[in-house]
Amino acid sequence: MKLCDNTIGSVEAKYIAKALKNNSTLKILHLGYNKIGTEGAKLISRSLQVNSNLTYLNIYGNRIGEDGILFLLKSLIGNFTLRHLY
Repeated sequence: MKLCDNTIGSVEAKYIAKALKNNSTLKILHLGYNKIGTEGAKLISRSLQVNSNLTYLNIYGNRIGEDGILFLLKSLIGNFTLRHLY
């Protein structure tokens, strides 16, 4: 699914994160060049801890900062399906 360059912010990221928690089919998600920020990265990272289908996530260009990167890295500890994170 391509949602790049859509001015998606942390509010919208909350809904994306909720959908990812319940995801059973989506494997590729492009969220590049939005406005997700650190809070949005935190929300998405929580969903990655339980998501077992997503293999590719592009969040490039979202200004998630160092804290956002740390949230995402920690979420990968128990996630064995995500293979590509940009």
